[in-house]
Amino acid sequence: MNKHAKRLLEGKEIDRGLLRISHEIVERNKGSA
Repeated sequence: MNKHAKRLLEGKEIDRGLLRISHEIVERNKGSA
């Protein structure tokens, strides 16, 4: 695997992690509202 493809793959994993975190924050805010 070349460096560019690896970097893209890592970026996707990071994006997925951020989406999950932001979703959890939204759910938590709904619960406390």
